[in-house]
Amino acid sequence: MSKSVIIGHAGQDGVFLSRRLSGLGDEVVGVGRGDLNLLDAEAVRTFLLREKPDSVYYLAAHHHSSQDRELPQDGDLFRESFDVNLHGAVSFLDAIALHSPKTRFFYAASSHVFGSAKESPQNEATPFQPMNIYAISKCAGVEACRFYRSKHGVHASCGIMYNHESELRSERFVSQK
Repeated sequence: MSKSVIIGHAGQDGVFLSRRLSGLGDEVVGVGRGDLNLLDAEAVRTFLLREKPDSVYYLAAHHHSSQDRELPQDGDLFRESFDVNLHGAVSFLDAIALHSPKTRFFYAASSHVFGSAKESPQNEATPFQPMNIYAISKCAGVEACRFYRSKHGVHASCGIMYNHESELRSERFVSQK
């Protein structure tokens, strides 16, 4: 039996992934907001050493919607986005590189990294052209995975997620309005 940690397990993708992995017989450990300080490298290291997962799925994301009632200042949005979309992921990548080299890491990126791509469909060779803060932070997350893969040999995979909706989306998403 494999053990998987899902960061962002309560979100749409986390719920579906948890169900799928559990159905396959995996032990699933879910981490949601408030369960673990992703920015605390020592806490992440301790968590990783305690849980000893075969896989970590990093689905956590900080995304601002134009539909949100309160519009944060750009500086605040940069800090919040990079904290979740990059720095939290780096906490895990670093802990895996140093203490759990057999653990596989998956990072959920976003099609926003392509911006207004000239080609369709996009592929791994399509250049990144981020056009918003969320996309910039997701590009940085992808690059961090590439770095840890090439420099430290971490099995770090990135999936580029395109818009997808389900009944699990919160009411702020278009499909629920």
